[in-house]
Amino acid sequence: MVKRLFVGNLSYDASLSALRSLFESCGEVAEVEVATDGKSGRPRGYALVTMATVAGARVALERLDGESFEGRPLHIVADEEGAARARLAGVIRRLLGYVRYARDHERAAAVSLFLFDETTGDLQGVLAEWDWTRTSFPSHVSEWPTVAEALSKREIRVITDDQAFGVERGWFEVRGIRGSVCVPLCDDERRLGVLFFDFDASAGPVGQADLAFLADVGVRCARALGRSK
Repeated sequence: MVKRLFVGNLSYDASLSALRSLFESCGEVAEVEVATDGKSGRPRGYALVTMATVAGARVALERLDGESFEGRPLHIVADEEGAARARLAGVIRRLLGYVRYARDHERAAAVSLFLFDETTGDLQGVLAEWDWTRTSFPSHVSEWPTVAEALSKREIRVITDDQAFGVERGWFEVRGIRGSVCVPLCDDERRLGVLFFDFDASAGPVGQADLAFLADVGVRCARALGRSK
């Protein structure tokens, strides 16, 4: 355990003094650093809080992680985990441009990216162009049978409205999506996540060449994600 804590999901209006007061309820605070954008100076939604003692950091982590602060639940981890998260966030930012290029190349209506936690079986969305609720909370992979199969067999799956199971059916309601290509992101040992490319009625049929292209996109994304973990 370390003294320094990564504090995520902060409101962009969160004040340094209020944040310090919150952590002082758990022990003496040595330093609070609210991250800001280097160009605009605007807050970036996270901070680093250094407690005076390891015991104080442990109390703050146990007491405040998940607690609501100025309308948002805090996400707090020891700084070594925060550093790993920062590396992962950088990789994801770079991947977003590439997967959006793939979306446009395939004339898909939208693309979504989910990370997979093999320990818990949860899927956590980091990009969802159709519906922000897809990324607002984790979903267990057991609720997504076709996705579970794609990850288990490490093979692309095409989901259509008449072949969807479980909560997958909700994707095709109202949104106008006629099909979604599920691309598993796996390296040699780990299942890291999935990409979804959604197609509406204006798109042509998804052929073998499209699936081969998207499979290659999946390999490249998995390679980048794997290096960040």
